[in-house]
Amino acid sequence: MSFIPKNIKFPKVQKKKIKNLTSTNTELVFGTVGLKIAENGFLTSKQLDMLKLLLSKSLKKQGQYWIRVFSHFPVTSKPLEVRMGKGKGYVDKWICKLKVGVILCEISGLSLKNSIQILKKISLKLPLLTIFISKVQC
Repeated sequence: MSFIPKNIKFPKVQKKKIKNLTSTNTELVFGTVGLKIAENGFLTSKQLDMLKLLLSKSLKKQGQYWIRVFSHFPVTSKPLEVRMGKGKGYVDKWICKLKVGVILCEISGLSLKNSIQILKKISLKLPLLTIFISKVQC
């Protein structure tokens, strides 16, 4: 898995709510078209790996892609049939907290029609609502 941090200072963190404030990652920087998040939520590292796999398979060395998010937050869980207490559980998965308006991925080097088809295919597999955005006029 490529979306897991290699070095971490604190292995377990407390949960916090995702506020409705928009972040700095709200405009296209590298590519010409991209996917923007339309609701608060989170993606796991497995879902980000799936996103990377779909982008690399569908582009086939014709264009470039950039994934603008990374999973930084660990989520812990205790094993089944363990009694209450005895401390916090082990790290189960890594998630990426996303706010409204964050750019998820960007594509360049393809025609507008092909890039829309690729991004629609990707958005169907994601658990969050997404919006297609572009720099070029449709």
